Amino acid sequence: YHWNERAKAFEISPLFAKLLEDEYFRNCTRGRHGYQTGELSAERKAEIKVAFVQTLMEDADCPLAQRQWSNTIVPFIFYKAPVGAVRWLHWRGTHHREIAAEQARVAEEQAGEEEEQRQEDEERARVETEKEEKRSKNAAFLADRQKKEDEKRRRWAEEAEREAEEEANKKAAGEDSLIVKGVVSSVDELRKKGNFLIEVRYGANNEEAVQIVSEKPVKLGQQATVALEGAKMPDGKVAKRSKVAGEWSEGVLLQLGVVSVGSDSGHPAVLAAAATAPELEEDMPTAGGDDEEDAAGKVKQRKKKKG
Repeated sequence: YHWNERAKAFEISPLFAKLLEDEYFRNCTRGRHGYQTGELSAERKAEIKVAFVQTLMEDADCPLAQRQWSNTIVPFIFYKAPVGAVRWLHWRGTHHREIAAEQARVAEEQAGEEEEQRQEDEERARVETEKEEKRSKNAAFLADRQKKEDEKRRRWAEEAEREAEEEANKKAAGEDSLIVKGVVSSVDELRKKGNFLIEVRYGANNEEAVQIVSEKPVKLGQQATVALEGAKMPDGKVAKRSKVAGEWSEGVLLQLGVVSVGSDSGHPAVLAAAATAPELEEDMPTAGGDDEEDAAGKVKQRKKKKG
């Protein structure tokens, strides 16, 4: 039963159909083309198939082979298996060197492939390590640069805050700091009658000086209150630098006091003239008021000349 089933399965298999078709090609004078154009008739195909099947049945390894006693298990156990084993041992003994050489060659090739794989793995690991180190360095560089930039911004912010605070303090104390008290250190009469160019020293040890044009007589060593440029005066006006009688007046003389003698004035000329100067204290008109009086007087003079 087993042999019959195997033969039937082989006859309907694609392998048998392919072998039979090749047999048809071999029996055509024009090969595949002759087979496709109908060179073989149905009777001729049947004859070729029968002959081909008969040939396959003669092959002991073909599924269509006839059942024989030699193909049963008894001959296999007592004859084929022992004979096959002896033949294999004989072949093994006679080809031992070739087999050993082949095994050595295979082992060497395998070792070479393993070495190449190891080198490739090491190279890949090295490249990955270099990339990782480069990424770490870049990250550290960026972090350091960011830290420096943050520190710089922080310093800028602190400086800006400090400058703003200083500016606010200056602005808050600006009006008071621009009105100073000092001592007259020099007095020069100008060509324009009734105008005097004076120098008032103020500050620590009278180190700073300001030039004022005054229309009132002033004595050396006399104390003076001056509104510097930009100061807000008592009348609400702002002191400006102006040119009076051909000379620059860098502020406005607000008040004159007594002549001071002593440590408050360190200038030699002040000390020399202070002893003989009379005591005087009076409020001075602002520069704006003097200019208005001068302008009014000039207008009157022009009217008189016209009249």
